[in-house]
Amino acid sequence: MDKIQEYGATELFNHIILQAMKHVPINPRICHTDSTNFSVYGDYDNDNNGKTINITYGHPKDKRVDLLRFTISMVTGQKGILLFVRALDGNSPDKKALIKTIKELTQNLNLDERVYHVADSVFYTEDNVKEIGTNAFFISRVPATINEAKELLTVDLILKTCSDERYSYYAAKCEKYYGEKILRKVRS
Repeated sequence: MDKIQEYGATELFNHIILQAMKHVPINPRICHTDSTNFSVYGDYDNDNNGKTINITYGHPKDKRVDLLRFTISMVTGQKGILLFVRALDGNSPDKKALIKTIKELTQNLNLDERVYHVADSVFYTEDNVKEIGTNAFFISRVPATINEAKELLTVDLILKTCSDERYSYYAAKCEKYYGEKILRKVRS
């Protein structure tokens, strides 16, 4: 365990995935990025000089602010194979963790082909859209806090059926949003 911590658990996992990709056709074209947090009990020494994560109080969805927690940020490929994982401090905000995870995955796994990064609406912020740039591709639901999305949610739209008939969508074109050219599908 000491050797793994010394090398870095994330770095070791990435090394194993890189080696596996040489022998098994994983070839991720669509990467799903998300994070979750875990509650823990007990006493933790967070005086670690930045070598490990801080187990601390955060802002959980279950509203249990009385519990200590840590966060895991992870990426899976379209076949559900885990490609990247990193433990984070218990109060790590999703907005920053998701973009950091996408950037680390891209750098560490040397993904040469066009890869689409799928993340939930918390990813879609001005800073993240600018940081991911025009050379990366992402799919995210536009948050309903954005005025244009709010307006679309209040009108009757004629949805188009996808090739998979269980799903439908409405495409709304926006020339520029956060300074980047985009085309978004809303209300599927």
